[in-house]
Amino acid sequence: MGLSKGHTNNPKGRKSGVPNKSTEALRSLFAVFLQNNMDTLQTDFDQLEAKERLMYIERVAKLVLP
Repeated sequence: MGLSKGHTNNPKGRKSGVPNKSTEALRSLFAVFLQNNMDTLQTDFDQLEAKERLMYIERVAKLVLP
């Protein structure tokens, strides 16, 4: 049977509550990408219909916000 939740066979593993470094790095890179391309993204965003704009905001928010 597997290990119970919160236990590992690797005593030097990541502690509970410590964020994943690669996930944080990707979020940071994506945020920089959005900042650098804000004008183009805004132009494209303005051409979308209302429903598409809401879906766009939802998808981008999942990638940038914690």
